[in-house]
Amino acid sequence: MDIGRLVEWIKLSPKHLLPLSLFTGFILFASQRWLAAFGIAGFVSDYRPYIGVTFLLWTVLLISAAIVAGYGWAKQKRAEAALLRSRRERLHHLSESEKEILRGYIEDGTRTQYLPMHDGVVGGLQAERIIFRATVLSCGWDEFAYNIQPWAWEYLNKHRKLLS
Repeated sequence: MDIGRLVEWIKLSPKHLLPLSLFTGFILFASQRWLAAFGIAGFVSDYRPYIGVTFLLWTVLLISAAIVAGYGWAKQKRAEAALLRSRRERLHHLSESEKEILRGYIEDGTRTQYLPMHDGVVGGLQAERIIFRATVLSCGWDEFAYNIQPWAWEYLNKHRKLLS
């Protein structure tokens, strides 16, 4: 028996494990009438212990894949929530020049402003992912369209006092 081939079988994705688990579960738990209809009643009775072990293997691998995927999803959601909390907290500590730029979005009710790319404050807000450059073409000598991030737009509209 080649261990490498066995390991490759164990690495099957859930889209392959589910049908294997369902199939072995069906032939393991189906009535004799159903098994006879498919012509596998003798095969199942001769190999029932092996089919049972196979069913358990596929099912355990499927459940473990679901648990791992669920853990990964929950971990990603927690990380996204923590990042959003830290970004929102950053909005509570804006400098006056940062407030001035962000005030332009909120007071004018626009998601786009044309700002100078060489401005360090604009670069800082962009680096912190509060705003982003929306186009690669400038409008004038060095002004580019900058959009406010949706999360910042929503938060600043709800907490306008942060910009005063």
